[in-house]
Amino acid sequence: MPLSLLPQTLLLHRLLLPFLIITRAGGSHQFTWRYRLAGKPKGRPMTKRTVIFDLDGTLADTSGDLIAAANSCFRGLGLGDLLDPTQDAATALRGGRAMLRLGFSRTEGFDEVAVDAQYPVLLTAYAQAIDTHTVLYPGAMDAVERLRMADYAVGIATNKPEGLAETLMTSLGVRGEFASFSSLGPPPSS
Repeated sequence: MPLSLLPQTLLLHRLLLPFLIITRAGGSHQFTWRYRLAGKPKGRPMTKRTVIFDLDGTLADTSGDLIAAANSCFRGLGLGDLLDPTQDAATALRGGRAMLRLGFSRTEGFDEVAVDAQYPVLLTAYAQAIDTHTVLYPGAMDAVERLRMADYAVGIATNKPEGLAETLMTSLGVRGEFASFSSLGPPPSS
């Protein structure tokens, strides 16, 4: 991430992660990360270098399972598979609604109401086959382990609904490797 984007990103994390408050201190190329976990007694915040990872597209390639879930929706409407697992992988990493919009844009008669109606169907399909095609990127967990060994705290922030993210991380065998976890996505019922 370019250093020029770092302060905006940190501000975003500070606003969106209520249990993990991240601030920046230090010179232009050296940063100290401070965090205070909810429930910690007031006073001097704990200081530790911290790295927060995104889940989809950073630690794991989840695009295959996400595309399969969207295509399940389209097949249920009699439209067949409207998304290609290779060509549309980048859209998968932008979320379920983005995939539904792209698929519906390739046919006529569907609008945002259809996206809203199919989103819960997509989440159900995804939950049923959440780790069929998903793989951790080569070297991702090695990097996490090296950070932990260098006394960094590591965590995950994701836009995936919390229950699905927990299920996926547990299925991949990596949930215990992260000190913190925050889902910024909508709850599964939305």
